[in-house]
Amino acid sequence: MQLCLFVALVLPFVLAQPDPTTVCLPNQLQSDLYDFDKTDFGTVAADFTKNMTSLRFVKTNIRVVYDLLAGKGYLVSGTGECTSFDLQASQVITQCLPASATPLTTNDTVIGFGATSLKLVSYDVQFDDKTKVRAAFTDSTPAFPVLRQVIGTSTNITGDVLFFTNSKTTVDNDLFIVPTVCTPLTAV
Repeated sequence: MQLCLFVALVLPFVLAQPDPTTVCLPNQLQSDLYDFDKTDFGTVAADFTKNMTSLRFVKTNIRVVYDLLAGKGYLVSGTGECTSFDLQASQVITQCLPASATPLTTNDTVIGFGATSLKLVSYDVQFDDKTKVRAAFTDSTPAFPVLRQVIGTSTNITGDVLFFTNSKTTVDNDLFIVPTVCTPLTAV
C-alpha cells in the first residue's frame, strides 16, 4: 500500500517534468544580440546544417566563428586578422538542449504584458563542476533564444549575459567566413 501511495504521489511529478531535448532551435537562426557584460551589440547566427555558429560585435569590431564539428573557434578582427583556438564546452551551441539540462521554472513564465507577452522556458546546462550556462528560450517549436548567462570559474566568458532579439530563420552566410590564414592561439 505504501508503494502505491509513493507511486501515486511521485508519478505525476515525474511525468510533469519537461523534456529538455524537445527545446530545439531552428536549422538556421540569426538574432540581434546585446552583451550586458561588454556593453556591446551585434549579431549571432547558427547554421546547424553546417555545424557552424558565429557572433559579430559592432563596438569591438570582432567576429567569432565556431566550427562545432571540428571543435575550433576563429577570432576575426575588423582588419581580417584571424586567430584560431580550441572550443571550450561552454562555447558549443547545440541545436537542442541535452537531456542533462535542468529546468529552472516549473510554472508559466512570461516576459511582457497581456496580448504581447511571450511565454518562456529556462534551463541550466552544467558543463563541468565549475561551469554552467543558464538560458531562456521561447516556449515554441522551434524555440528561439532570449537570454543566456555563463556561470562558473573555468571559462574566460564567465558572467557574460547575452540578450537576443529580432530572431529569424535565415542567416547571413558572410558571418561564417573564416580567413584562409588563421594563426593558432598561443598560451599566455
